[in-house]
Amino acid sequence: SSVNSRIGSDGGISFRNKIIDGKFDFWYENLSQSASGYGSDTMSLNEHSGSTKLHSRQDLTIGVSLPCIDVPTAKYFSRTVVASINGASNYVRKTWRIEGVRTFAGKKVRLSFHGKADGTKNIAVELQQNFGTGGGPSSTVSTPVGLVNLTTTWSRKGVSIDVPSIDEKTIGTGLNDYIEIVVWFDAGSTYAVR
Repeated sequence: SSVNSRIGSDGGISFRNKIIDGKFDFWYENLSQSASGYGSDTMSLNEHSGSTKLHSRQDLTIGVSLPCIDVPTAKYFSRTVVASINGASNYVRKTWRIEGVRTFAGKKVRLSFHGKADGTKNIAVELQQNFGTGGGPSSTVSTPVGLVNLTTTWSRKGVSIDVPSIDEKTIGTGLNDYIEIVVWFDAGSTYAVR
């Protein structure tokens, strides 16, 4: 579970948030979701394969649920409950897409969020660059960031990400290039590097 997710340039004054609806304010489609894809919190892609999940909006009680919150207007948090099934290609993840593969290219950024779990558990964070239709390389460039440890108590987490340069790459003509931040809740051995 997480609340108030954001990513921006590493450093104080240069901070520019790029995650749309990092406070999980908008739930136009539904308040919960078990299917893979978009379908609840409007700006997040909630995916699974093999393993399953129930993704839902939860109320946030300021000063009780999250006493360390730095955005006191936050009303909700996003919860993902995973039913892990053993399988090499099984996974559960949440993704935020940010338009334009040029975004942060060659820079260091900081992803920060508040999180907790129902026990001491790790989640993994990854950045992916997709160059769009006709772009190259044709496959997504993945940058595993590492594991983040969660406990049963809300705490602020942050990871620094060195976004790869896009020098000598080709951006596609379909205007569908993007970067994405991926949070892995569950992953089989196929995704072990992540």
